[in-house]
Amino acid sequence: MVAVAEGIIALSLALCVLIIPLWIMTRVFGKNSNSRGDGGAEDEKRKIEHLLGQAEVMEKRLQTLEAILDKQNPNWRREL
Repeated sequence: MVAVAEGIIALSLALCVLIIPLWIMTRVFGKNSNSRGDGGAEDEKRKIEHLLGQAEVMEKRLQTLEAILDKQNPNWRREL
């Protein structure tokens, strides 16, 4: 009877220490990979297109700023 109780305790310990944390990790990381697999490529494409649009806007702003600085202070580039 004592051996059975010790076996149950050992099995419970193994379950708590090894199996449950591994199960939780596979659930967490499995959900992340599944969510990327369905619409991940389209979502990434939209993000990249959005970032490219923002980069173009920033480039136009920078060109405008440089043109203003060139008119106000033609030597500003040499002063940096």
